[in-house]
Amino acid sequence: MYDKLQAGRILQGDILEDFKFEFVGIEDDSEIKNTINFPYITILTQDCDLEQDFSQRKIPKGEQRNQDKYIHSVLIAPMFVSDALKTGGHLQDLDVKMESWASDLWKPIKQNHNERFHYFPEDVNFNMPSLVIDFKHFYTVGRDEVYRVFEGNYKVSIKVPYRELLSHRFSNYLSRIAVEEIASHP
Repeated sequence: MYDKLQAGRILQGDILEDFKFEFVGIEDDSEIKNTINFPYITILTQDCDLEQDFSQRKIPKGEQRNQDKYIHSVLIAPMFVSDALKTGGHLQDLDVKMESWASDLWKPIKQNHNERFHYFPEDVNFNMPSLVIDFKHFYTVGRDEVYRVFEGNYKVSIKVPYRELLSHRFSNYLSRIAVEEIASHP
């Protein structure tokens, strides 16, 4: 499921560990700076966009027609250690209590039968615990910030067939359509 890659650039499916994420929230009409340290995150931005951005930035600006292929932010998803998600404690750093996933609810998550989550089993060869992505939680981070921490925080990469599966499941979850409840008629 995992591999160590030396691509020289960020790839879709790269996993970084100990990723510090800062964002601004609003509470009582005041901005509040929040910080959370995710144990792991994965890159969700499409690899073709990452590659085009990287390649175009290597061309001197005076020789570029335009910077159309530049990207300015990278889509990431936190990967929560499965035990923390299972107990609902995975966002406790934000003082948020999440649902606990009891054994009857955990089984579909672990089998990737719950469309909201994507489960990754433990891999002792790469020293990776079992992890879960909750598709309700995703963020964009500035491209330069990801590159700034990339070398020191890179852990592994998700292998090609698995990262495509992750991409499809994520896009399917985001593209679901809310249907209003239809009141039953007497």
